[in-house]
Amino acid sequence: MLDAKKSKKPAVSQQKEKSIATLMNRRDLGELDRLEFLKQYGPYGKQLASEEEGQDFSKIPGQAGVDYPLYHSVPETRFSCGSVPFLPGIYANVETGCQAYHICHDGREGEQGASFLCTNGTLFNQEKFTCDWWYNVNCQQATEQYRLNGDPETNPFAPKKPATSEELDPYKSAAPAKFYHAQPVVHATPSPYYQPISPVTPKYYHPASPVHY
Repeated sequence: MLDAKKSKKPAVSQQKEKSIATLMNRRDLGELDRLEFLKQYGPYGKQLASEEEGQDFSKIPGQAGVDYPLYHSVPETRFSCGSVPFLPGIYANVETGCQAYHICHDGREGEQGASFLCTNGTLFNQEKFTCDWWYNVNCQQATEQYRLNGDPETNPFAPKKPATSEELDPYKSAAPAKFYHAQPVVHATPSPYYQPISPVTPKYYHPASPVHY
């Protein structure tokens, strides 16, 4: 799983934060223009600009802020754990381009649950329940894939079904093995007595009588 960092809200008004978040994802601004715009939003904007200037995006395919969002903290959005289909669950925030995601449980973390941010260049893959490279994620399908939280096999927070007796002891209910018994070999009935082969009478060679000349 790719690294993700938990959100820490900066000391900035919600209105200004929304403006900065919108600005950071404008596709009509080049990298230098966006940094200059960020610096106009006071200390917080200058801090974001300095953080971006110090980062190396050359190892990430695509253009930052154009092909993938570039948030440094989870912005205020309309996402609410009260409108998700299953609890507990993990849900991508489509308003952030799926760079942010939320873990909704029992309300102890607030209305939006525990909020996290995938690292730059990665988005939350709702199908795989992990941060993945931006070019592997279709954020527009994330809300349709919220239903995967109802499957204990895909949702790591969903309660697992107790194991059945067959799963605990797979050999307990197994059918008895069928052994193969070879058929006995039938031997020929032996003769009542043994008759030896009669010996052959040798035919002796008698040499011819000598001839005298």
